[in-house]
Amino acid sequence: MTEIKYIQNEDYQFPVNTILIKLTDGFYSLPETRKFLIENQQLKPISLSKHLENVMIEGSKPSFTRTDFLNILEKRGELEQIKEKHTKVVLNIEKKLEQRKKYFELIKQRDKLKDDVKTLNNELQAYGKAIDKDRTKVEKLTHFLLPSTSELKSGFISLQICQNETRDLQLNNVSSTTKLNETCFFLRKDCLELIHQTKHIFEVKNLEDQWTICGIPFPNQDDELMAVALGHICSLVGLIARYLDVPLRYKMVPRCSRSFIHDTNQIQFPLFTKKGDRKQLERGLFLLNKNIEQLLHSQKVDVNFFHTLPNLNALLGALEEERLSLMKIILTLTDQL
Repeated sequence: MTEIKYIQNEDYQFPVNTILIKLTDGFYSLPETRKFLIENQQLKPISLSKHLENVMIEGSKPSFTRTDFLNILEKRGELEQIKEKHTKVVLNIEKKLEQRKKYFELIKQRDKLKDDVKTLNNELQAYGKAIDKDRTKVEKLTHFLLPSTSELKSGFISLQICQNETRDLQLNNVSSTTKLNETCFFLRKDCLELIHQTKHIFEVKNLEDQWTICGIPFPNQDDELMAVALGHICSLVGLIARYLDVPLRYKMVPRCSRSFIHDTNQIQFPLFTKKGDRKQLERGLFLLNKNIEQLLHSQKVDVNFFHTLPNLNALLGALEEERLSLMKIILTLTDQL
């Protein structure tokens, strides 16, 4: 656009996409627009000089001259060129920045690493000071604990010596324990063997629901036979208790048909009928049964209360079973050797 024409006002029917420029004295447009309005008899032809005279008469001045407006257009073109140059410069700068982006990132990382190194150096110095303080404390403690350390070493050596001695004693103890177990085993076997032989001396049987000892029925209506049977029972119980090493609660005095038994108060009760007094006999028989129960409990055999010979027979049977089992073990060991 190099030229504009005066068209007075905007109250016309303009072509499509008409450019209007409003100035102080009215509206201006392109020469083609003015020509279109004149041809359509919408605008009367008038020269620019006459228009300026009218404007001067009215006391107003035009805001721009044609030369000024052309200068404006020229400056605008220059401005556009400057903008294009500026855009090119910006794009060039952005391109260079993009090219050197990695470089700047590395510089940024370098600066960050420098800061981190500086921080770590400060921390290292602080740790160094703390370590120096701790080292001083350790040296003081070492100097203080050095005598105790030597004592501790000597004590540790003594402890090792004691441990070695204890280990030797334990080995000896194991050997002694083994020998003791063997001795106890054979001692138990011999005791059971003695009881087995005693069983044949004081033979206890059950004949047609009648219990006998050495062929004498017990209980018995005959006082003398009753006393003899109780004497045999007293002797058998005393021997079994001695062989099993079981201290009986009630002391017995076996004297064949004139045996006695004492209670805890050392009161003597006969195991025979004395002058027809059976109460003393019943008390003595009760204490005798208690001794038999004690033997049964010591061998973990069930008790049949107030049954003298059945309990005694159960005790002898349990001991006989144990003797046979020990004999089997001995035979097995002998075969292995």
